[in-house]
Amino acid sequence: MPKKKSISKVSYTNLQINIMLSKGQIKKAKNIAFEYLNGNIRINDYQKLFSTFEFFKESGIAVQIIDKVRIIANDHFLFAREKARIQKSLNNLELAIIEYLKVAENKWQYANFALSRLRSILLENVDLIEVVEEYSRQTDNQKIHEIYAQCLGDLGFYEKAILEYNNLPIADLKRFAARQYSIENLVYAKKAYTQYIEKIGDQVEIANAKIIIAKIEMRQNNFIVAKRILTEIENNATIKNKKFRYKTRANSRCR
Repeated sequence: MPKKKSISKVSYTNLQINIMLSKGQIKKAKNIAFEYLNGNIRINDYQKLFSTFEFFKESGIAVQIIDKVRIIANDHFLFAREKARIQKSLNNLELAIIEYLKVAENKWQYANFALSRLRSILLENVDLIEVVEEYSRQTDNQKIHEIYAQCLGDLGFYEKAILEYNNLPIADLKRFAARQYSIENLVYAKKAYTQYIEKIGDQVEIANAKIIIAKIEMRQNNFIVAKRILTEIENNATIKNKKFRYKTRANSRCR
């Protein structure tokens, strides 16, 4: 006769918890869970159990289980994505923001995921940008600083955003400037490109940035200023050099 497959201890415990929760015996289910977890250090077991409590809408207990395993594993990033989702479902938005930032800080591959979730929360309550700011100030993680700058820009805090981008890699500042230009936020596009020019030394890149500023001036009917900028580019010895002539849009535009 084939051997009967024995059920694992965690599966049996999880089954007990499911039965208790389905009967509304919340306290009993919690006691069974924590009695089992007190003698267990397998991280996957914690996930199975807090997922069960989350399924039955006992999200507070699910959070307690996550907090417990974090202490045991000495890892405050553990299950950050799951905890962020749970805190959001509980409308604990400040705590959800912190967990989404942990997701991005711990795994840069999930930065865009975290950013999209943060945007949705911040668009509901702009004041919560202060939570992102405080978290950003407490870490040296560049991805978090970038997310903070992006959130500032998305919410329309352009002056603050430019200040933050000033401390980020030049490529990030350039992307911000290009983004503002593409959405016709011309005042801040010009400010960002001007700041970008101050930080670079490449004459071709400077010329290309200046040509965009000239276009902005023309769209704002500042034709005299635009002409002066274009003339400066045209008279730039480096740009006039054949070696650089076709590396920049400035030459063709000036001609």
